[in-house]
Amino acid sequence: ARRDATSDSHRYFDGLWSLQHDDAAKLAEVTAFLLVWGEAGNLRFMPEVVCFFTDLLLSADLQRAEPLFNERRAKSGDFLASVVRPLYNYVFEETYESVSVSANGRDQKKEYSAVRKFMPADCVNYDDWNEFFCEPSRLVGALKLKDRGKFFDKPLGERFAELRNVDWQTSLKSV
Repeated sequence: ARRDATSDSHRYFDGLWSLQHDDAAKLAEVTAFLLVWGEAGNLRFMPEVVCFFTDLLLSADLQRAEPLFNERRAKSGDFLASVVRPLYNYVFEETYESVSVSANGRDQKKEYSAVRKFMPADCVNYDDWNEFFCEPSRLVGALKLKDRGKFFDKPLGERFAELRNVDWQTSLKSV
């Protein structure tokens, strides 16, 4: 049987278009993950948190996320300052009693004695917090906003913008 070159090329371009669409979605996911991971470098030992932020970014209603990303209003580092740093500060304060600077300019972290007894340096509680972000029932019940509302009561498309309003100290105490 003779093949029709026109229909073959049409099938090829149909397939190519669907591959590009799938590839575009994959590219968007990878790009979003790398953007979040780049800003959330201090949380690099908490990959579940980075994935949680990435999933919220991909689900965001971009009109609501505008304060974090609008180039006219947003300042460089807004996501880092308003979302990542408050979470990292809580994790840090739960682990370290104090931090000083050595003569060579390096941080010298002093862990709480209870922490030193059980865990190696720089590994404290990361597993607990990672597990927390992997357990939907705990996460949904525990994430609270600064106004005492529940994070997951917000519509999915608004949650990324609401990350700046999460009360990490209250939310993570239960972990």
